[in-house]
Amino acid sequence: MAATFAHPRRTGDLAGSDPRGPRTSVCEPIVRVSLEVPIDKIGAAMPAVARLGAAVETPSLQGDLAITESVLPATGAARALQRQLPG
Repeated sequence: MAATFAHPRRTGDLAGSDPRGPRTSVCEPIVRVSLEVPIDKIGAAMPAVARLGAAVETPSLQGDLAITESVLPATGAARALQRQLPG
């Protein structure tokens, strides 16, 4: 599994909904993860990623591997994912 830090994900506005006034945004740090999983294990890997709140792309197949990209919250989710994946 490869992980890189990406731009923070915007999680919401704190101040008012008037588009003409000042606004404050709260951003959550995220990690972009590339998973290379044996095809017979992808059925276990994708739900594990989704449980961590990840946005998961449809896997592509390359030989006997399924490769997918995901975006996870950076609050320890990448390490939690490593513990949940088979093998």
